[in-house]
Amino acid sequence: MKNMFMYGLLLVFLSCSSHASKDESSSDTSQSDPIKENLEEEGGLSNNTPRSVDEIRRLYEEVNFHVDQGNLDTTSFSYNCHGEKKGKLTYYSKNGNVVMITHKYNEYDHYEATDHYYVQNDSLYFVFQKGVAWSFESGTPNATKDNVTEKRVYLADLKPIHCLEKKYVIRSHANDNPDSETLNNQEIDCSSSHNIYESYQVLAKYYQSPTSGCLE
Repeated sequence: MKNMFMYGLLLVFLSCSSHASKDESSSDTSQSDPIKENLEEEGGLSNNTPRSVDEIRRLYEEVNFHVDQGNLDTTSFSYNCHGEKKGKLTYYSKNGNVVMITHKYNEYDHYEATDHYYVQNDSLYFVFQKGVAWSFESGTPNATKDNVTEKRVYLADLKPIHCLEKKYVIRSHANDNPDSETLNNQEIDCSSSHNIYESYQVLAKYYQSPTSGCLE
């Protein structure tokens, strides 16, 4: 299951092409992947901190490749903040250095999210967030509606430099729900992501000091 998850995550990331609103995942799956082939030959992770969108994509692919291959160490813990917010943090590291943090959580009963923070040399360079707010839909008994928001934030020198967003709705009783991988991203103003580094810092400090209570 972990392999399928990471491969799926790689596909959605590759949708962030130089044409901000163009999704390329379908074409990538039908061709050989020279980057993956090079990674298989090279073996180790890059030590360089990425500073451009292309460099960020390259390192992202490296990290996901090594997660998929089981080459990274992992540690995780679960927390519960007064029953209002609860979740699980997983840290992926190489030689003691964190390269990715996954934060899965839910707030109350109608919102859940998964955030992935990618780190190099203690510097945050990419964040992928997927949040789902669900509600009951009128007209059909027990029918639910998921309002899904995906965000992709590229960072250089700890500041967002390129931000993408994708929104769609999944209905429990529909037969024609959208496929996220075929939907276009929209480039958005990065001002809405100005505090994303602070969110990462909160998670990073619990790497060696986990808590069962609120994340502060």
